[in-house]
Amino acid sequence: MLEVTGIQFPIIWEDKNANLEQLDSLINDVSDSTDILILPEMFTTGFSMNPVPYSETMEGTTVNWMKNIANKMDSAVCGSIMIQEKNIYRNRFLWVLPGGEIDYYDKAHPFCLNQEGKYFEAGKNRKVFEYKAWRIFPNICYDLRFPIWNRNDMNYDLYINVANWPSIRSFAWKQFLSARALENQAYTIGINRIGTDVFGVEFSGDSRIVSFDGTSVIEAIPGNTQILHAILSKEKLDNYRKKYPFLADRDLFELKK
Repeated sequence: MLEVTGIQFPIIWEDKNANLEQLDSLINDVSDSTDILILPEMFTTGFSMNPVPYSETMEGTTVNWMKNIANKMDSAVCGSIMIQEKNIYRNRFLWVLPGGEIDYYDKAHPFCLNQEGKYFEAGKNRKVFEYKAWRIFPNICYDLRFPIWNRNDMNYDLYINVANWPSIRSFAWKQFLSARALENQAYTIGINRIGTDVFGVEFSGDSRIVSFDGTSVIEAIPGNTQILHAILSKEKLDNYRKKYPFLADRDLFELKK
């Protein structure tokens, strides 16, 4: 079994301290038995294309905050923030474990409508995190649209997407999450923000945890600050894949990025 928790909340624009204070309060209501705590994309700033003043290093305030939360909760903590490495900026999914171990995934598909690629360098590598006998595939927002990038040729069990996905495209968000679960026979989690940014873009959240057969385990109430919690069964997943061994029949081709 794996206990997972996601927090859907209204990100305050480019105000790291206020967002971390919000999360400190919300985390007080998270179950002590949670194995993974999942936060949205750019959870300290919102989806800002202003990395120079707001990005951090891997030794920065937010990374240290995530380490403290991971130790306090004895759980993995993940979400994306702006990271600076020399003169390069990345939209980075951080995976922080108790004890301070960190892994990460850099967003591979910068969002074209915001010219994200002008400000953040795209990642080129897919990743899988191994944790408590689970294989976990990390993903950031717009990456969700690309099934070939997400195809389960890496034997992952759980797909996590953290997002700033606007409400105007919420139908697509929900359909993509179900599709990724079905085609990859994997539990799929999408944790999105709510609220309105400084440009008037609205975010309804619609965070979801989807089972390996495409059915919803739990769905957030649109527009509500909410803590989603679920218990995932590896045994049920393995039995489903044995009963329906569809992944063995997938097409083989070389993935290039």
